[in-house]
Amino acid sequence: MDFSPIISKLITIEDANELLVRLGELQATLYGREENFEKALNKVNVRYFSYLNDGLAKNNRKEYLEKLISEIKSMDKIGIKISFIPSQGLAEQISSWLEMNIGKKVLLAVDLNKTKSLKVGLEWQGRYEQF
Repeated sequence: MDFSPIISKLITIEDANELLVRLGELQATLYGREENFEKALNKVNVRYFSYLNDGLAKNNRKEYLEKLISEIKSMDKIGIKISFIPSQGLAEQISSWLEMNIGKKVLLAVDLNKTKSLKVGLEWQGRYEQF
């Protein structure tokens, strides 16, 4: 099962948590009426919907959801402290840069710090660097 189209769209821990909630709702409807499953599926963010819908159609739903949830929960996280709220575009740029330089997809744990002296701080595997 290839989850990369969905995983590639996840940028922040908040994105991952939102998707995990929706996936949990889908799991809860697996053995109920089909229309309940469809209603739960329609609540999934548009960024992931088509990939998720395609994956569910091609695979055993229960197994697919379990493995996707496990994959998301096992993703590494990197803390980033910034003094401004990043746009979606900037968050995507940071995520792409980190993926290229770390060598794998990581989730951003964004900590908004309104201290004027702090520009950007990164925390990774117990190390912290402030820029």
